[in-house]
Amino acid sequence: YFTPTLILISSALALQHLAEHYSDKKYGFLAAIVFCTFPVTIMYGRTMLLDFAVAGMIVSVLHHFELTSPTNRNRMILIGILAGITGLTKYAYLYLGAWISIISLLRKQTEQSKFIALGYGIIILLFLIKNQLYTGWVLGPLQSQISGTMASTGSILNESVVYTPEVFLTEFIEQWQVFLFCIALYGTILIIKQKKEFAINYLLLIFPAVVLHGYI
Repeated sequence: YFTPTLILISSALALQHLAEHYSDKKYGFLAAIVFCTFPVTIMYGRTMLLDFAVAGMIVSVLHHFELTSPTNRNRMILIGILAGITGLTKYAYLYLGAWISIISLLRKQTEQSKFIALGYGIIILLFLIKNQLYTGWVLGPLQSQISGTMASTGSILNESVVYTPEVFLTEFIEQWQVFLFCIALYGTILIIKQKKEFAINYLLLIFPAVVLHGYI
């Protein structure tokens, strides 16, 4: 249990630091505690389920992205590298680095977009080279991810899908106590009102993941 527990603690600390940045230490600590007391966290947090590690990684990428000046090239490259590592930890999140770069480009932050893409591209290129050397195919272990996504898409088109967005939403809501859900909703509204850019960035970053997990 040592490694999974360490990963879980790291994810909680990443959430705590992000919460402290937008509130204070007291509320930041509470955010980490709430995360650790979710039923799914209690049940699977100390297993090798990668979702908890990825959750902490995404929070860390978002935190670094918010704190870093668009003119800091080295930090932007680092954000791209972190996003690439996040995607390679769980392939469903491979979009993250490219998506951040595209968002920056659409906001006409060309330099920021370029250096994030550079960092992300370095990690992905090394991954593809490794695949070619060890498996003989550049996509290597991505085969199962691609075939699974195509099969799921086929089920949606054939209307034979079992895991629907309604099931996804129901299972998500079931993780929350009513009181905590209301507090989280209230906090989300406050963040949107006071830190609009952060809220938009967060929603944009997780939107593809919600579509992948909740629909495809």
